[in-house]
Amino acid sequence: MLKVIDVSYYNTILDWNLVKNACDAVIIRLGYRGCTSGKIVYDEQFVTFLNACKQHSIPYSIYFFPTSISEAEADEEAQFIIDSIKRF
Repeated sequence: MLKVIDVSYYNTILDWNLVKNACDAVIIRLGYRGCTSGKIVYDEQFVTFLNACKQHSIPYSIYFFPTSISEAEADEEAQFIIDSIKRF
């Protein structure tokens, strides 16, 4: 069984070497759609966590927290994910 942690703005990681030694991989929250604003935004720690995983050679994946309420919003969220993967 793999040991994988999920990280987002709500987590504080002080020692990435500990993460590397204790986990097989990290899942990083890419972003979300604000429930009051409706705007799609990056998780405030996404780039920091992504760079740390790369720097420490920790396998990682990303996820987006969807809250679309229409097909158009779902398409917009999917495009955000695709564009982000190409960007980073």
